[in-house]
Amino acid sequence: MSNYYQKFMGQLTIAEKYQEFAANTICSKYYYTYVSANTNSDWDVVINHPLHDNVTIEVKNDYQAVNNFFIEYESRGHDSGINVTKSDFYCYICTNPKRSEMYIIKTEKLKELVQNANVANVVGGDGHTSKGYLLNINKYSPYFKKIENIEIPNYYDNNR
Repeated sequence: MSNYYQKFMGQLTIAEKYQEFAANTICSKYYYTYVSANTNSDWDVVINHPLHDNVTIEVKNDYQAVNNFFIEYESRGHDSGINVTKSDFYCYICTNPKRSEMYIIKTEKLKELVQNANVANVVGGDGHTSKGYLLNINKYSPYFKKIENIEIPNYYDNNR
């Protein structure tokens, strides 16, 4: 098994834990019911509210985030992230000890922000193989709903 594959599988495990954490947190705070996880690029989790249809959420966790959200749009030469998601909402979890916070925004609003705002277009991710937009958290946080009064677990500790 290659080192790249092992690292990828470790990161996938972490991502799946944060997806479940995000779904359970949103459900408990806003009276939704966790429906299911997804295994393709359309969205990550589905939740349901008695008064609404199913709601899909794309969940991103970022250990590096302190001042900026990194909104990926390409990875290894292929569209990814914000360019391929079909989710209703985008959930961004900052897992850096200096900024441990969770935000949610309608996906269409996030797409509008990265297209119309003056945001940096940068290379990042593992091996700098991804491209994304940097949104300053303080400047753009009014567009996001911050999920208050939660303790975000650090799933990275067991996978480093």
